[in-house]
Amino acid sequence: MRKITVLLSSNAVAAALIAVGTLLLSRIVDPATFGSYSYAAQIAVAIYPVLTLRFEQALPLLGKCQTAMLQMLLGIVWLALLASLLFYLAGIVALYFLSTPFSLSAAQAQLFPIIVLTSLALALVSIYQSASLALGNLNGMAIARVMRAIALVGGQLSLAMLIGGGAVWLLVADLGASLLQALLLAYGVSAAALLQVLRRPIRRQLTHLWILARRHRVFPLITLPHLLVHSALVLLMTTTIGAFYGAAILGQYFLMRKLVFGILALFGTAVYQHAISEAASVGRSEVYLVAKRALIVIGTVTAISSLALLLVGEQLFLLAAGAEWALAGQMAIAILPVILMEPITSTFAFVPVFLGLQRTAFIAAIIQGAVGVGVMALAGAVGWGVLAALFATSLSMSFIMAAYVGWLVLQARRAARGQFS
Repeated sequence: MRKITVLLSSNAVAAALIAVGTLLLSRIVDPATFGSYSYAAQIAVAIYPVLTLRFEQALPLLGKCQTAMLQMLLGIVWLALLASLLFYLAGIVALYFLSTPFSLSAAQAQLFPIIVLTSLALALVSIYQSASLALGNLNGMAIARVMRAIALVGGQLSLAMLIGGGAVWLLVADLGASLLQALLLAYGVSAAALLQVLRRPIRRQLTHLWILARRHRVFPLITLPHLLVHSALVLLMTTTIGAFYGAAILGQYFLMRKLVFGILALFGTAVYQHAISEAASVGRSEVYLVAKRALIVIGTVTAISSLALLLVGEQLFLLAAGAEWALAGQMAIAILPVILMEPITSTFAFVPVFLGLQRTAFIAAIIQGAVGVGVMALAGAVGWGVLAALFATSLSMSFIMAAYVGWLVLQARRAARGQFS
């Protein structure tokens, strides 16, 4: 219980800092600029899993064999560095041929290298977070998360006031904060143990890495496509909103998501990471108990948050962000069904990993995302207002999320009773 308290406390501090920083930033930048920055950051989030092929998710499973875990960690870091370089070179070629026919502006072209670097920084954060989970270094994770929030808020506000707060500079601050978090997480990994692994013959290292990669191929073959489809559908959703309702409306939507889901995600991430750490140390039959405890914690957080938003959500946004962002508060109320269910669904992402249900999770994510994009596009096409479109989309997606979480609980319970194969 102490471990999850440490993570929740650090996440609460980080969430408060980011929320205050975002609100202050909303007083400096306009909705369209904030929308451009957030869209670019979302692209970086969609890219980074490709750089690691999601092999870092195997690190907690190797926690009991530290040598194998560290060897795989080094291999994934090299993979991320090489993949980001190849991605950058391919992107430069693509920009050369696509900038004229697609009328890309100079500012949009300038964002590309920063997006690639940000995706690399996010990949490194993900790698060393998984290593920290495997090593039980939750205190280090807590410190790194708070320091990232301080760097992000301080960097974005400073650049916005000194340079003008363009999307490029907001993303630069995001990049710097992620690099700092990765460095702090890497510091928690034993340098002596890494050097011992590096002293092994190269051929032996490569052979062992190949064996580990084959053993955990479910992550690039199943988990990665799952995440890529999810990221693509999220991008398609925001692109649809921007196409039907404009960049300023998209900025309102991103601000709402950053404040509401950013805070909820930090709590959800703490519960999720603790659940992974706990599930890795117990047998498959006890995953149900881990999932049950996680559901109670995150369910309580989302229920209280949803009730607060329903009662005073719009007033809070008006008071904190100003009249220019009033629509963001109305959007938060419109998507309450997803606000209630999305953190729970994200927290339960550990259950398919430990029960071998990644294929089903992949299918569920496709259905959920496709239904959401379909409803939003249909609502926009027939001329619904953005609030009505968001509510219809949220309601349809929340039904699918609830059914999926219920099914996962049932499968975990079957495993606890020895009925799961």
